[in-house]
Amino acid sequence: MAAGTPVNEHLASVAFIQIMITGKAPQPSFVGSATGFFFDHGGKTYLVTNRHVVIDEDKHFYPDHLIVRIHASHTDVDATRDVTLPLYDAQLNPIWREHQNKAYDLVLLNIGSLLTQTDKVVCWGYENLLSPTSRINVGSPVWVIGYPMAFFERQHYLPIVRSGMLSTTYGLTFNGLPTCLVDANLHQGTSGSPVLVQPEAVEGGSLIPPTRLQSYIVGINSGVHIVNGVSLGLNEVWYGRLIMDILEDTPQTINR
Repeated sequence: MAAGTPVNEHLASVAFIQIMITGKAPQPSFVGSATGFFFDHGGKTYLVTNRHVVIDEDKHFYPDHLIVRIHASHTDVDATRDVTLPLYDAQLNPIWREHQNKAYDLVLLNIGSLLTQTDKVVCWGYENLLSPTSRINVGSPVWVIGYPMAFFERQHYLPIVRSGMLSTTYGLTFNGLPTCLVDANLHQGTSGSPVLVQPEAVEGGSLIPPTRLQSYIVGINSGVHIVNGVSLGLNEVWYGRLIMDILEDTPQTINR
């Protein structure tokens, strides 16, 4: 792609995440990759991703910072830069925001102060969230933007877009959790990817017409379901409206 080509709006709404642990080592170690997307609320820009990207107590997984690759120009797709996003403050208090129910696999990190005016960061917003009364027919097409297995176009750091379909009834809980399932060929590294639907697939509810990004967020991809050691090809998606539940609450204390 020629230098000077602008970054697509949807592709600029997500970012490649490298998960890093320093500990007592002289140099940080790369321990995994994921996807995040940008969300604007109250004049602040947040990076949305899965909770298991920043902490997993059951697996004794405690990274201390993320490296987020940002598109650094509005007009040149070749221009990118790394933003280091700490996960803890100087007193080792976590700086992410999460739901009161820590089983809900999503977090928000305030990244706005680390961005510049020249960065090409496109944010989703409240108008892109579906209401609880919105209806999407089972089998409706969805699409997912992310970085599967850290695979992407290396020169431009542009993500991969995958397609799928809604496999369960939107708006209902699945096994008691505020999730739905999508049938899509997704892999590790798409943890934190936004799962999107076009407006024409949505019915009912008090929908706000999307403005900058002409799509609605079904939710945040969390991972594939494994039953008896077998992948079902069905991916767990946490409803996007949980983002507002987190933002309207106070940051929670997390015991490390």
